[in-house]
Amino acid sequence: MEENNETGTYSLLQLPAELLSTIMNRLDGLSLVMLEATNTLFRTPKELGAGQEARSWTETVAGKKVRELRRKLGHPLHSFSSTLNWKLQLHLETSYSSLDYTRAAEAGVHSYQSAVSSSAAFLRLPTIGPVMLTSKASTRHCPLLHWHITSLCNPALEVGVIPRSLEGQSSALHHARQAKDFPAANGCRSSITKGSRLQHSFDNSEGSMVKIVAGRGWWRICIMTLAQIDNSPIKRYLLKEVSGEFPIEADMKLAMTLWADAKLRLEHPLACHTFLQATMARGYLAQSEAKDLFEQVIGGASLGFGEFLAALNLHLEFLQLQLRQIRSPSDNAGYVGFVNKAADEPSKSGTRLSIPQNNFFRALLESIAGREVSEDGPGYITSIEALNTSLSQPSQASQAAASTQQPKGAKLTMQEKNDTLDLLVSQGWLAHAPQSSNGYTIGPRSFLELQEFLLSLDLPDATRQAWQDVL
Repeated sequence: MEENNETGTYSLLQLPAELLSTIMNRLDGLSLVMLEATNTLFRTPKELGAGQEARSWTETVAGKKVRELRRKLGHPLHSFSSTLNWKLQLHLETSYSSLDYTRAAEAGVHSYQSAVSSSAAFLRLPTIGPVMLTSKASTRHCPLLHWHITSLCNPALEVGVIPRSLEGQSSALHHARQAKDFPAANGCRSSITKGSRLQHSFDNSEGSMVKIVAGRGWWRICIMTLAQIDNSPIKRYLLKEVSGEFPIEADMKLAMTLWADAKLRLEHPLACHTFLQATMARGYLAQSEAKDLFEQVIGGASLGFGEFLAALNLHLEFLQLQLRQIRSPSDNAGYVGFVNKAADEPSKSGTRLSIPQNNFFRALLESIAGREVSEDGPGYITSIEALNTSLSQPSQASQAAASTQQPKGAKLTMQEKNDTLDLLVSQGWLAHAPQSSNGYTIGPRSFLELQEFLLSLDLPDATRQAWQDVL
């Protein structure tokens, strides 16, 4: 494997195909998504042979792992996620949302760990009920909530989504209640459930599996029921799918209602996946939000927040990624975000900014970094100065890319600069200066992901000292 002379790093893609395949087969779905998101070379389709569709390395590996997983599980999950690519299907099949076990215990639900596998928990309700259980996280904290439930008997059962504000009402799902200014609870009920206001029903029997997924603005349920077809002695799975929508701003939780002697198997979450997924979806988080998310997905664990991040970083090291904590010099607030530690040009080119926009952004950073910090706040430039900032000269690698992506001499108009400023602020790369309503300063995401570049600039002594004290 050859070393990159410019960056001093090595490329996985220079390994022999068989060895690379062995390494990548050890990665889970989320790791494959992250690897592709941070390096464009892993998004490049490769030829697989005559008559076969070209796929990227990550998609090829994920497809193989999903097919192997489904053969082991022995049930037809393919129709539930057939609209997703292989990487997202793999992530969906191997990550689950945590139940709020504290509320479950208070409601009298008994839960215990599987003696065979640590990936599942068993739930039993010895009382009459009804008892409603909810996910620990909500759609506000996680972009994807997922439960996989296996029924171990055939009592009444309801599964769906409810507004977070109704999680304390045990009959909220049963009565499809609606919170003020929020959508009504919705979902499915078993056919023997009496008095339920949920419209969709299914036949619940021992061995039935219910898979529910909810995102921001939508939910979907797949029920797989074992039944005998055409008097055959062999039982087969019958599939039923229902789905619905709700306003994207609504804060919803997964929910299920249990009645007397209910017995269920619930797949355990991989809490690190839930945390990483939510952080990736938003790019970066305020430290207070990250700690709140940690409590939502871990809750009650003896592991502290700092220890949790350190444990995650051990696994991310292989991908040259890091969850970094900083205290932004711009507002003195803490932030947590993903950092791509690889300094190669292919990974940098994953940005959605055009070449002129990237050069404009670099010039803005250099201009702001040259301003002195003061007691009033961080260094900043006014909006007029920002719009009049000339584009910096791109690197040789960027110039080579520009020759195929952009016409020579491409520049930004004033309107394009203004739109780029708005985009950079919305994504956290820049921020509005606290001491000036029309000023721009460096945003928390730049301090997270571009820390080394910022400290390499020709900074005033006071600025360098202030940055080094908190980064």
